[in-house]
Amino acid sequence: MRKIVLAALVASMPGLALAQQYDSGWQRIAPADLVNLELTGGGVRLNNFIVAPANAPREGEALVNYSFSASAVKQVEGRRNVRVELVGITADRTPTVTSALVFNISSPQANRPATDQHRFVALQNDIEATEAYFIRVMVP
Repeated sequence: MRKIVLAALVASMPGLALAQQYDSGWQRIAPADLVNLELTGGGVRLNNFIVAPANAPREGEALVNYSFSASAVKQVEGRRNVRVELVGITADRTPTVTSALVFNISSPQANRPATDQHRFVALQNDIEATEAYFIRVMVP
């Protein structure tokens, strides 16, 4: 009980509230539809989500360098920080890949574009077995 009261007090204090301007929640999307996904919230529009090999895989190579990237446009004045989380799963719900992007759009002007990219190593078979991606966008 004491923890609940303390958490409520901290959340109600000015300047200490940890509320999100926008949280898309986890959204399921097919790998083929990822590039067409567009999410808007918290004064930011995100699109051009791509998971692709960072370079051409060599024949017989098990581990491949991949890249997760996206574009963001800040639609309002003021600074924005955006976090994008991605999790891939197979048909039996086994995770295949996890990645995250962080956009720090510091220009105070509206309509400022930004891109971010995260490189990671994954098994090519795991990426090919990915049935769906779960994606979440948060703007604090």
